Amino acid sequence: KGRNAVGSGGPIVKISALGLSQQLSKEKERNVEAIPLRYKGKTFTIDGQVDYVKKDGDAYRVAFKIMEPYQQAIRLPGQADFKTDISCLMAKGQAAFALTLKPNKNVKLTGTYANYREYPPIMWLSDCRPAG
Repeated sequence: KGRNAVGSGGPIVKISALGLSQQLSKEKERNVEAIPLRYKGKTFTIDGQVDYVKKDGDAYRVAFKIMEPYQQAIRLPGQADFKTDISCLMAKGQAAFALTLKPNKNVKLTGTYANYREYPPIMWLSDCRPAG
């Protein structure tokens, strides 16, 4: 029942970790102050590779692996010159799942926007769960 619960910010946005990182980086270049207003309450299903899993209070945080722009084999015109990290704080009851994740393993998580930090750029999602 709780596994499929989502936030009330409208439809779920499905996007890759790299795609969301680039989107946030471009928005930071335009107007960093608008990011929290634009994303507040939005729910995302993000797919990508695990960078690391770390204990954070009584939950686990899963960070997505996002390559620096200079490391990418193909750079599209107009891409930002920096990356924005994406980190997902797992929901209660998801510790066992989080502990099965290993670096470089593909994962798809659904969570709700929680916070954004400008330096270094990072977006946190909360109440993350494995996506169906």
